[in-house]
Amino acid sequence: GHNQRSLTIYITIEGNIGAGKTTILSELAKELGFKYQPEGIESDPEFQRLVKSIGDGEESAGERLNAYLAKKRSATIKGFKPDENYVMERSVTSAMLFAMADGSSDATLDKIYRHIIDTPQPYLSIYLRTPAPECMKRIKKRNRSGEQTLPMRYLRKVEKVHDEWAEVGEEVHRVLVIEDGEMNVPQMAELVRAKLETVQNYGTLYERRKKFHNV
Repeated sequence: GHNQRSLTIYITIEGNIGAGKTTILSELAKELGFKYQPEGIESDPEFQRLVKSIGDGEESAGERLNAYLAKKRSATIKGFKPDENYVMERSVTSAMLFAMADGSSDATLDKIYRHIIDTPQPYLSIYLRTPAPECMKRIKKRNRSGEQTLPMRYLRKVEKVHDEWAEVGEEVHRVLVIEDGEMNVPQMAELVRAKLETVQNYGTLYERRKKFHNV
């Protein structure tokens, strides 16, 4: 029937700008035997234009960026093949977290929320928790286009919304918090496998409820 693996299993890596997600992404995918889906923003001119407009202090630039990313990620997820497993850099929900850190308008949050409910949710999100000052150091070091003007207070806000989101997510076994430098990729993969098993065995409350209603 429709439920027979129409949901692609994908997990996401979340975190602040400069948290070190990209570095881990391909290694973790390889370790798990999953395909990896980088954010692909380095080669996305629209993304870079929007990031630069944030740095330039353009009105509502952050809102436009997050709405754009929510839409783009949703389309990516919907394009996943049902018989493949993926590790993805950031989720649609991540766009909501950044929008909240940005102090986006209700209209923007609403737009992003519609993308969230319209997209299959990840089985698991790994939150790479890297302290804001360390992120700032890495941002300066990697010197990526458009990022250099990001203020520390912005990174701190992003950190705060991620922390609050992760606390709730951990309770329902959908978020795995890993502190920066806490473990290597094979150890991470081990944890992820155990988590995925839990989720697959018990389903989420949402899935259980749906099954219950479909009886």
